[in-house]
Amino acid sequence: MRQNAKFRLQKVLEVREIIEKERQKELSQSTRKLKTAEDNLSQLQEKKLQVAQAIGALKKIEVNQFAHYYGYLTSLRTAVSNKLREIAAIKKDVENKRQALLEATKNRKALENLKSRHQQEVADASLKTEQAAIDDVAIRKSFTKPNFG
Repeated sequence: MRQNAKFRLQKVLEVREIIEKERQKELSQSTRKLKTAEDNLSQLQEKKLQVAQAIGALKKIEVNQFAHYYGYLTSLRTAVSNKLREIAAIKKDVENKRQALLEATKNRKALENLKSRHQQEVADASLKTEQAAIDDVAIRKSFTKPNFG
């Protein structure tokens, strides 16, 4: 083997590195989307609490005013429920993307291990060739007669 022997799966390794980076990017985007949805849910729940407290604090309220508050409170409850379903779906997506990233990382590491073994084999072969050349020179030198004169 030559010292500069190429790893024949280098292109595959490069593709796997690209895939892993893409999976990292997708996971990051999904995680940000989840954070945004959770923030929106928190805001909706806060509004719902404020409206419920406002209704409870009113001493004297007209029917149409009550209907308005109640309608708004109902729409907030629906929005919270919808947001909870959305968050559940996003969490599932985040987990799927986390698993895809894990798989891509395993695939890349497997090839990196192969590359490392290949490099070690190349280095070992080179060292063996070098040692054989040194031994050959030493043997030739020991069989040559000195010329003294």
